[in-house]
Amino acid sequence: MNRTATIVAGLSLAFVGTSTTYAATIHVPGEHALLQEAIDDAVDGDTIQIAAGHYVWSDITIQGKHLTIQGTNKNGVPGDGSASLTTINADHAHRIMLIGSTNSAHGALTNGTKIRDLILINGHTHANPDSNEINGGGIWVGHSDAHFYNVTVQDCKAWNYGGGIYILGGSPTIEYCHINHNESYGHAYAGGEARGGGIHCTGSASPTITDSFITNNKAYSDFTIGGLGGGIFCTATQGLLIEGCHITYNIARLGTAVYGDGSAEVHLEHCFLLPSLDVSAGCLPVEHTWWTCTLLHNADNCTAPNCPPITIEDSEICGEGDHIGGRVHFLTGNQIHDCLDAADVEQDGDVDIADLVAMRAALGLCKSDVDSDYDTDVMDLLWVIDGWGGICP
Repeated sequence: MNRTATIVAGLSLAFVGTSTTYAATIHVPGEHALLQEAIDDAVDGDTIQIAAGHYVWSDITIQGKHLTIQGTNKNGVPGDGSASLTTINADHAHRIMLIGSTNSAHGALTNGTKIRDLILINGHTHANPDSNEINGGGIWVGHSDAHFYNVTVQDCKAWNYGGGIYILGGSPTIEYCHINHNESYGHAYAGGEARGGGIHCTGSASPTITDSFITNNKAYSDFTIGGLGGGIFCTATQGLLIEGCHITYNIARLGTAVYGDGSAEVHLEHCFLLPSLDVSAGCLPVEHTWWTCTLLHNADNCTAPNCPPITIEDSEICGEGDHIGGRVHFLTGNQIHDCLDAADVEQDGDVDIADLVAMRAALGLCKSDVDSDYDTDVMDLLWVIDGWGGICP
């Protein structure tokens, strides 16, 4: 890889040479078989382009460099938001990625890093007395302003905190990401109650989470439902902004969507929150203001003084309002009404193809049973052929 350009100017018989270093694109596995090798070889400003495919890697470490690490997406245009074709699978060996450091001395240097167009799966931190080894099943972000865009973190587990992502200090941005089906599970020697099934924030962090989907994560202790913050847990934060996010179907003892303790500074805006419908834990035991959010089925079973108060202002609250319990302060601008559409079978706030599939499944119909006669045969194919190319009324 040649990253040096030489400009030669001739003056009579003398030559003056000037060298300049420019950012390079390093291809994986074209130039390096392993992503970590490419990171070690890269310098500030380089882009590492990972080809489409499925890679089994873990413990990828980025420290002291600002790099762009990107997978290949469906449209072949980096950062356009189309589906990623690049998967990194840790195969439960350890966490997938560490960005920055476990202490502020080195992490402050890891700024400007961009991670985009990747699917990260099966990270897993295991039992270890060292807290640095048990948190952050998918990604550990330490004292960094890393920017994640169009990244999926899925099926990761942390022995203690932050099943999907653990954030310690810094001001990272999580944008247009999917944090799904991750788990944190706490044990007595590891700090007790699990926190942050999807994301855990601490250490004076000030992260921004926008336009993302944080769904079906769990925080539980000793293999029971008993954790805090199924979707997001925050403590000692200096301004966590959550904007335009869907935080749905997460599970925890308290705070199925978001849990923040008294030291957390949290702001939610234009969000949709929906807990798992089979648990009674509340969506929002957090002390701070929630702006223009949608709250559904928020049965909060904690009472003073165990939970900080919830302040709700300019928000849409679905139902009759009696499903929001605990220490609740209702300010101005709230709307309380039944905002569930009868066609919203999945009760996720959207009426879409998923509701049709759910309805057919409830009736015992499979997707391929076009004529709804409870079997899939040539008649279903003929129905499709007969309508092919036609115009639906």
